[in-house]
Amino acid sequence: KRERKGGGAGAPPAGVEPCSEDDYFRRTAEFQRWLQESRGQFLQEMPSEESRRLFSKFRVKWNSGELASHLYNATSAASGNQRTRHTWAFANSLSAAEQLQLESTRDSIQAQ
Repeated sequence: KRERKGGGAGAPPAGVEPCSEDDYFRRTAEFQRWLQESRGQFLQEMPSEESRRLFSKFRVKWNSGELASHLYNATSAASGNQRTRHTWAFANSLSAAEQLQLESTRDSIQAQ
């Protein structure tokens, strides 16, 4: 499965800082989304050694501009993040108004 180019040309898109090994916690949202989209894996379900190994691969792709463009936008990367495979039963029974309120609350928290 090929990923769309973010910046291409061997560098992240303009205005995006390169990623280092020290950015493991800083880039968690982007890394988690990449894991889910490209590998169908969840960070919370793997040993730390495996997550560090995959973060190195993620970092190389980040720094070469090979990731999908939405991953370089922290807000966009965090918005669709599902941390585990578990789905809460109440989430299926929310009304449209309750779902809208929930999304609005989530957006206001992420904006802070």
